[in-house]
Amino acid sequence: MKKREIAHWTKNEYLKGMLLFAQALEEETFNYSYESYRVPALNSHYLCYDVMHTANDINKKVLMDGNFVPLSEEFEQVLREDIFVQQAISDDGTLLFLQDKTSRYYNLEESELKTKIKHYPEIANFVKIFVRETIYI
Repeated sequence: MKKREIAHWTKNEYLKGMLLFAQALEEETFNYSYESYRVPALNSHYLCYDVMHTANDINKKVLMDGNFVPLSEEFEQVLREDIFVQQAISDDGTLLFLQDKTSRYYNLEESELKTKIKHYPEIANFVKIFVRETIYI
C-alpha cells in the first residue's frame, strides 16, 4: 500500500474512526495483481492479457514464478464464473483440461505451477481472440 499524506485530516476525536475506515477502504480496493494497475482486470478479456504478459515475463526471468500463483487462481475463477465464457466457449468446463501423452484428460487447475505457466497463456490467447471476434468488449 502506498503511504498517503494524512496531514490534511483534521485531528478530531470524532474523525479518528473515519480515517481508519478510509485507509482500510483504500487498502481493500488496491489491486495487487501484476500489471493490473495499468488496466483494471474487470473482465476475462483484460485478465487474459495479464496472464499472457505475466507468463511471458516469467519466461524471460523478469518475474519469479510465484507471481503467477494469485493470477492463475483469479484466471481459473473467472473462467468458471464468467457467464460469457460459460455460454459461448466452455459450458462443460473443459477449457482448463489438457490431454496428456496417453490420451487421458487432466484438469490444469490441479497441475503444477510450471505447467500452468506453460499452458494458461495459450488458453488466455484463445479466450481473448474469441472474445474480440464476438465483439464482447
